[in-house]
Amino acid sequence: MRKSVLRAMALGAVLSISLFGCGKEEEPLVSVEIGSHMNFGSYQGEEIDWRVLAVKGGNVLLLSEYGLDVKPYHEEKVDDISWEDCSLRKWLNEDFYEAAFSAEEKEQIVATSTEGFPAHNYHSPGDGKLTINERPTEDKVCLLTYTEACEYLSAFTETDHKKDCQPTAYAQGNENLRVYNGICGWWLSSTKRYYGNLGLPMSVSRFSSFDVENNTASMENAVRPAIWISGEGL
Repeated sequence: MRKSVLRAMALGAVLSISLFGCGKEEEPLVSVEIGSHMNFGSYQGEEIDWRVLAVKGGNVLLLSEYGLDVKPYHEEKVDDISWEDCSLRKWLNEDFYEAAFSAEEKEQIVATSTEGFPAHNYHSPGDGKLTINERPTEDKVCLLTYTEACEYLSAFTETDHKKDCQPTAYAQGNENLRVYNGICGWWLSSTKRYYGNLGLPMSVSRFSSFDVENNTASMENAVRPAIWISGEGL
């Protein structure tokens, strides 16, 4: 297995999680620094640099530091799409998963779904339903939802633009990718509900704002994968 290398960064506090419960076994102790980086897997000949976003229940949430490739949210332009049915989810969990990780690394990856962070969501007028769809599917490789991006990445300063994403040289080689001052847009897994429950995909733009994409087949955004891995041994 490619060796995972942690690079300590100044940002974030070290989180140590050890959970106890009556009649339950102690969960693994995980001690990593939020905001630190680690190499795990490789893509197009380069090791993948991941940023640590969260530690929960002995598992660690990682977000690719860079946009690794350029793909549409869905291969066809449609008026209504869900994360469950989009071609990008299929590509991440099949082609990318097989290409990026060794057999041993795959054993560390934890398949997850998410209910997100309701405090960052809001209801549609009239029906009271949540406007932003979360990621109810169980995935080995995913994209952050809108509420996850709000929770983990929204706060930023002039020297720490946490939502900013730079493309790799491979991704930047795609002439369709839109880049501004070295920053590219990147897909989220969430879709936003409109009239008639139609859903359109969301993204973080190259200007670091949250956007809704009218063209599901757009090739202007990069893919910035996220994974949960077992924290055992980190």
